[in-house]
Amino acid sequence: MLGRNEALQVDAWLHAGGSKRPHLATRLLLHMEVAARGDTGEVLLTRGELAERCEALPRHVSTVLSELERGGVLRRVREGRRVRVFLNSRLATGLPEGEREAAQAAERPVGAQLELIEGGAPATGS
Repeated sequence: MLGRNEALQVDAWLHAGGSKRPHLATRLLLHMEVAARGDTGEVLLTRGELAERCEALPRHVSTVLSELERGGVLRRVREGRRVRVFLNSRLATGLPEGEREAAQAAERPVGAQLELIEGGAPATGS
């Protein structure tokens, strides 16, 4: 699950231009968190299921997923025609402490956009 600070950081980034649809992005993140495996962070819902739960068009969900991927909030892995979505373990994980550090070490860093946001505005000189 997203920690409070991480959730606020992601929300600020989304509303500061990280997404063209920040409200949909926030709803998607909530639904993805609820449907994510605690051990791997894999989201166990399809794009269609996410769209239905968020009352959005599937193409809008795809656009927001791309934005979240660019921001380092999630990663997508293509396996043939199937795309698996994983929440970034630096932001969200249900793993115990030792396993969490190992997963985070293997994960790509959180997007620079997220690291540079302070209070909804880009940080100056971090």
